[in-house]
Amino acid sequence: MKKRKKIVTSIGHTLILVTCIIIVISLIHNFNNEALDPIDKGIIALYCFFFVFPIILEEMLLLGSVYNLTCFSSRISAKICNIISITILCAALIFQLLVFAGVITPNILPEGPRDDGSRLMMLVLWTEWPVIFLSSILGSGTCSSKENSL
Repeated sequence: MKKRKKIVTSIGHTLILVTCIIIVISLIHNFNNEALDPIDKGIIALYCFFFVFPIILEEMLLLGSVYNLTCFSSRISAKICNIISITILCAALIFQLLVFAGVITPNILPEGPRDDGSRLMMLVLWTEWPVIFLSSILGSGTCSSKENSL
């Protein structure tokens, strides 16, 4: 059991650490652009807070759900909630990764009243915060307090 805990936590923490490093490098690269005025830098900071930072939260919730599923949950209802939470988080993270990597672009969206880029960012926003709230509800309370020692 202890070996399983170490493997899950080491993989999860490595994933979170790599994501944090990539985000910090990207943020430093964007802020060091001298062509940007202070207003654009403020917009970049808001963009990072609302669109990029939730990825770290999603990864933390994913780590918690996987940890609870593999190490603790003995009740069927807790296992089902953790599996649903893991599935939702993985789907959201894959979609966001594809958007930020440029595989999913705004021009694949159907015609609409607003700009394609803003509609794509709204889709990303709607796959981040609601997923975080839903996953935190599904993943909470699935193991007792004496067992939860992550």
